[in-house]
Amino acid sequence: MPRDQFHTFAVEWAEGRIDWFVDGRRFWATTDDDWFTAAVDKSTDPNAPFNEDFYLMLNFAVGGIWPEGANEEGVDGSAFPSEFLIDYVRVYQCEDDVETGRACMLAD
Repeated sequence: MPRDQFHTFAVEWAEGRIDWFVDGRRFWATTDDDWFTAAVDKSTDPNAPFNEDFYLMLNFAVGGIWPEGANEEGVDGSAFPSEFLIDYVRVYQCEDDVETGRACMLAD
């Protein structure tokens, strides 16, 4: 099972785009055109939220409405107790394109 192995997770954040990876394979991408929130008026702030500072949060949250809505059973109680092991965290900045970061992103 995936939970029985270590994995490498990555996030590439650049101007107007964020990509998420697991073990080197992109599994999700979003652009500023995909992003929406009631808190920000895109007509007055078209680059939101990509023009704001981001921070890294490593989270072992369990529950909420997602598991219950994704399957019939909700959270499997037999998976507990459990632990969240992190070997290391690295943060890089794109030296080839410090302003936008797009030069370092993988091709579409």
